[in-house]
Formats: sequence, structure tokens, C-alpha cells
Amino acid sequence: MAEARRAAGDDTASRLATLSASLGQALQELPREDLPTFFAELERLRRTAELRLHPSAGPTDPPFGLPHLLDAKQTAAILAVDTATVYRMAKGALRSAVVEIGEGTLRFEASGLRRFIEARRR
Repeated sequence: MAEARRAAGDDTASRLATLSASLGQALQELPREDLPTFFAELERLRRTAELRLHPSAGPTDPPFGLPHLLDAKQTAAILAVDTATVYRMAKGALRSAVVEIGEGTLRFEASGLRRFIEARRR
């Protein structure tokens, strides 16, 4: 039993090392203007893994792996920008993802944010 756990741990360590090396290589080859998208994808993956640790964290949007409604701070972290930029974008490029909860209180739909990122990835 201990041998199987050790083998699984070795396999996991090997997979993580390979993944890390691949990400490092991709990062070196990625054009500077694509770095915000790279950071957004890393944040999405991090958040997805984090949600696996806490599956009862609430409703999720499975294709994006995030809570259905995000606040400006969460949205800023995903886009690798500051919250002021998120609020500016809410009036334009992110308008379709905005849900106005109340006077001056905005939330951003994960599905709309996913569409925004995918549209810019092309």
C-alpha cells in the first residue's frame, strides 16, 4: 500500500515537473502582448484547482470553473489588471458580462468573462 502511494507521489511529482518545464518554455516564447492572457489562464487554472479543494464553495460555472458572479477584485485578478481598469472596461468591452446588483454595485458573469477572454485570444 505504501509502495503504491509512493509510486503515485513520484508520478505526480514527475507530471508537475514536466508541466512546469512546459509552462516555463511557453512563457519564454510568448510575445509580451500575450502575457495578460497567459496570466488570466494561469489564474483560471489556479482557481479551478482551488475549487476542487473546497467543492462546497457555492455554485460554479463549470466551463470556467469560477463562481457564477465575480466581484471587481476577482475579475481584476483573472484579467491581471487593477480594479479601476475593470470598472472602466465595464462601461465598454466587458459590458455584456456586467450585472448591476444595485446602485453602483457591479458583478461580472463568469460566462461573459470567459467569452471576453476567448474573443481576445483569437
